Amino acid sequence: MGSIRDSLEPDATIAETADGVGSPTPEIDESSRATGLAAAEEELKAVLAEEELEEEQELTSPGWDGELPENVFKVVDARIAIWDKLLALDAHRHEFRRSATSEQVLNEIARQTRELQRLPSGESLKSSLERITQQLQSPNAASVSQAKDEDEDEDKVDEDEEEEDTEQEDAEDEVEGDGAVVPDATAPDPALTRLLNVGLAQLKLLIAREHTNALIPKVAAELCADEPLALLCRRHKVDADTLLGWTFYALGLELRIARYRRQENEHRASQAAAADKARRETGALRSIFGGKGGKDDGPALDPSIPRLRQAAEREYKAIERHLANAYWQLYEELAWLLASEPLGGEDGPRVRAFLRYGLVSIHPGVLPPAKLEFVIDDCTRNVVPWQNTVNVIHAVYPDEYVQAVFARQTTPSPDEDLDLNGRGTPQWKADRLWRLSVINRVRAELFLAECERLKGEIARLDQKRAEDEQTLEALRQSSKRNAKRKAEALDKELVGTRSQIGRCSKTLEKLLAKAVPELKQQAAIAESKLPVAQQVLSPEQIIRREARFIRRLARLTARLKEPYPAFVLRDRLEPERSDHHHRAAVQEAVAQLEKADPRIFHQTVVPNKDLDKRSSVRTPATFLIVPARGQMGISINPRRNNDLGRLVLPLMGQRQNMLERMLVDILADFRWDCSMEEAGIDWITADALCSAYATVRWNYRNRGEQIQKKAGFDKKTKDRQNWRVHYRLFVTSAEDRGRKLFNKCLDAYNCIVQYVGMPEGMEPLKRE
Repeated sequence: MGSIRDSLEPDATIAETADGVGSPTPEIDESSRATGLAAAEEELKAVLAEEELEEEQELTSPGWDGELPENVFKVVDARIAIWDKLLALDAHRHEFRRSATSEQVLNEIARQTRELQRLPSGESLKSSLERITQQLQSPNAASVSQAKDEDEDEDKVDEDEEEEDTEQEDAEDEVEGDGAVVPDATAPDPALTRLLNVGLAQLKLLIAREHTNALIPKVAAELCADEPLALLCRRHKVDADTLLGWTFYALGLELRIARYRRQENEHRASQAAAADKARRETGALRSIFGGKGGKDDGPALDPSIPRLRQAAEREYKAIERHLANAYWQLYEELAWLLASEPLGGEDGPRVRAFLRYGLVSIHPGVLPPAKLEFVIDDCTRNVVPWQNTVNVIHAVYPDEYVQAVFARQTTPSPDEDLDLNGRGTPQWKADRLWRLSVINRVRAELFLAECERLKGEIARLDQKRAEDEQTLEALRQSSKRNAKRKAEALDKELVGTRSQIGRCSKTLEKLLAKAVPELKQQAAIAESKLPVAQQVLSPEQIIRREARFIRRLARLTARLKEPYPAFVLRDRLEPERSDHHHRAAVQEAVAQLEKADPRIFHQTVVPNKDLDKRSSVRTPATFLIVPARGQMGISINPRRNNDLGRLVLPLMGQRQNMLERMLVDILADFRWDCSMEEAGIDWITADALCSAYATVRWNYRNRGEQIQKKAGFDKKTKDRQNWRVHYRLFVTSAEDRGRKLFNKCLDAYNCIVQYVGMPEGMEPLKRE
């Protein structure tokens, strides 16, 4: 069931908070080997610029017909009334635009329109009020600052104004010196004066609206009294009342919008019924005398209802950013609370439900009881401790993820801004030490686990070799008809077994003699320096940075939108549907795709041209399931020397049955990025997947457009995006040895067979 939020057009350029969340990352072109969030964000912006962003949503009520305290509705109605007046002023301003000819008037109209769209803070509103008041009192003053944007640097603007005034004065002096007549500018422009009065009225309304912000948590205090999240936060001296107050205010706003729409729908239904009745009663007369029939009968709709509905929708759109900011500010606090303190009783599941699902309130208008029961039960029972083993699939929720980062069981998330702009700083060095101390220890644990597996494999192969040798000796001494042929086949099998034992022994020796000791030594060195580094970058700073990182990921998976997670949970979560990407579903889908590409998470230990003879260790990447609803996943960073790889999925899909396609795309990106990382700077000439695929694309560049399209190549896209197409064809037909890709493009198929390999037990297809 849709929500009121879905009916409102989302703001595609939501401003970020000043604490660094979603801080801009420098643009990196594909030629610079862009990976991670920078590449994902740039690609997403390019896609959104070319296509329709939002699908049509059904306009429905919030699904709850209860009542809220009267004080909540008083604030709701007061703010709706303010927006009603603001929209009336906006309509009046549009009349000025039709007849405006003066540049000053047009600039002032643009400034007031931006002001209404951006809704600046109280300090900006007061400064604007003082400026307009001064302009009205001194109509002959210069109005250069009328078109100034609210987010411009004030010092820079003042300097520009002084330079322009100086240039203007010099020009006037020159004209006067030549004997020219200076036009009289003493008479004020009446159109500008009227427009400034409109702007003054708008500013007063915005300031009045700003003053009601402080009332919202107070009027909702009655509803917050028995909220578990509020009680928990008060015990730990964390402010949750502000978020809860705004949540209940938004709920009241939804109820008002639903009432206005219901009244409009009822009026339209009554008008349609009256018109139908009139057509039936006058049908015979119209057939004789002709005519189009009468107008719709019935009472006219109160004109204030559509106007108030529009005002309420604008208010709801205006507070979405405030709701999201309040939620993610509390997210930081509770992430640190869960990571740093043991929470017993019901506190642990409540905090996990907030971090994992976005559960804010137990009120039935915020979350239905059935969904509430599911969320609490899942956060109580479905908590998996982090394990660094070679066979695990790390599909984790944010609550488990921040705990693992705090316990240094996994590396912190990549900070691209620090890597690009803070390289060499104490913060960058501390972050690097933290990361190296974790990754070297984790890799050593994985390598040791692989050593144990190799020892068991060598013992099994030794036993098999001994048995086969005895059987071979018996076959050689046998006089049976087929004994010689069986002996030759067994002899070939023994050669393969001995080779496999040799490879396993060589890998085991390299791991135990070189790789593991080096990793342990590097981890010990980093551990010894970590206490000093934590004075620069403390664990609390790390966890709070992870919370901001999760916010940025949630926004990216939602295609640069940031709806309120509590209402997304209420309106979109259906536990039994395929658009709920829970842990078990992700692990099952990843396991199936890993059968199609069994080496995707493997780190090479002993290289070999033949993939089947190459020795590697499975180093599982992390799949982070963030509290968002979207239609895309992200491969944040590949497997490299300081990370095992990180991939992100939204908790809820935009549509059903999207999980597999989403995973195929992010695994394709992960494959490509790992290849680029392994190839190094000269990737175009390296013996790597990325180089081979780029060569295939290059060879198709001069072929006809139809041939390129038939082979799955699009010259308008880059290598990384085009790679997804062919990788998807190969993986989705892996059970048939990649026949879809084989039939589509043989060159791309051979490239994948050479560098990705075939599923276990399958041979590549060949042209007859």
